Amino acid sequence: MFKKNMLQGGGIKGIIYGEHVFLPEATSDGATRLTHNDDFTGLFVGFADLPPATLVEGYNRMNSALKHIVERAANTTVSAGTCW
Repeated sequence: MFKKNMLQGGGIKGIIYGEHVFLPEATSDGATRLTHNDDFTGLFVGFADLPPATLVEGYNRMNSALKHIVERAANTTVSAGTCW
């Protein structure tokens, strides 16, 4: 299990800026649950809105990609999770 939060950010603060945060937490069975989310700020955020279905699809694709990477690295099966 990795124990540190990860933050990825980019853009121009005040204009449009986004941060993607990854928050790992240990589960009672010794596994790791990974929660992640985005936070966008700035003057032009309202002009960059995506339909909720597009955002959900993007998160689900990211979850599947992360699942694939973790399984390949650990040579095991993990739950990908679903965004609703």
